[in-house]
Amino acid sequence: MSSYDNFTNLDNGSQSTRDSLGFGEYVISSVYALIAFISVTSNLMFCLIIYNYKKKSSTTKAIEYLFMNLAIADMIGGILLVIVPGFVIPKPIYPIPHVGLDVFCSLIWSNSLFFLAGFISAWTLLTISIDRWCAIARPFSYKEFCTKKKMLIMIVIIWIANIGLEIPNILSFTANPNGTGCQSSNWVGSIDRKAIVTVVQLIRIFIPSFIIAVVYMDIGWRILFAGCHKRIRTDSNLSANINHTSQRDALIRKQVTIMSFIAAIVFLICWLPNETYYTAALYHPRLFKNVTFRRVTKLLTGLNSALNPLIYAISNKFYRQAFMELLRCRISKIGAVKNPLYFPVFVSRHTALVKPSEIGI
Repeated sequence: MSSYDNFTNLDNGSQSTRDSLGFGEYVISSVYALIAFISVTSNLMFCLIIYNYKKKSSTTKAIEYLFMNLAIADMIGGILLVIVPGFVIPKPIYPIPHVGLDVFCSLIWSNSLFFLAGFISAWTLLTISIDRWCAIARPFSYKEFCTKKKMLIMIVIIWIANIGLEIPNILSFTANPNGTGCQSSNWVGSIDRKAIVTVVQLIRIFIPSFIIAVVYMDIGWRILFAGCHKRIRTDSNLSANINHTSQRDALIRKQVTIMSFIAAIVFLICWLPNETYYTAALYHPRLFKNVTFRRVTKLLTGLNSALNPLIYAISNKFYRQAFMELLRCRISKIGAVKNPLYFPVFVSRHTALVKPSEIGI
């Protein structure tokens, strides 16, 4: 459910709604509980894998920080599925606190924190897509442009910017006069609210989604039609061992790029229907009456937080091996698996083959 559903009076937790809570609601809550468990455990495992690589290797790559930030945002999202109302705990039976009710309504009841984690994932995926484009389109300047320091700064910007963009939703709910629940806060007029919400939605989900799509289309064109990985020029005096190593590392790089592409596509599939639906419902409130569609789009947003580790394991054999070692409680063996984030870039057919250390990832 989009955070902007809170501008309506749906699911206010009235007594009649509480009494009519049926078996289906408990089934949906159980599904959310399962999603939350998978999300927290799998993303925690992925963070442990990245941390173990960083601890054992002095060549930590900038993109590792982006993947870890994505995993942390997904893990927070999984935790919030349990905390915020309307997911694991249905709104009608959610325990309303008597202390700090205003803060509770603004941060918890409004679902602000959950959607904040989701949009941080969106901006992180956008940054990853730009990183992948730079690695392919600007291979020789990539290592200088995409440094660890710059990625850490970018992660800080992502968090600060999204917290700022979440303020309109934080202000949308407050405690009711009786101090027994939450109610909509008309802090701006109806027309102004629609304009603010539309602009915020464009900035934090629709424009990033469009850029992600364009960037990966260009990456696909460069890989598939330019045929960079098949048209590497080689000098006759280069050893066969160097050539074999470069081809192997190029294949690894392709796998990671595809992995990030799949993660981005899955995110867009899971989040765009929900955000499009609720942005449109601001102008056509009758759309909120479609309860089934509301539940499906809401479920997709929750499901996304559990899917990324599965994508990593399926699309990349190196992560798959690391996950298997971790499941066997053999953390020390993870470092023996080749780091999947270390690879050179594809080299254009107009350039000579270079050593992996000369370019970076």
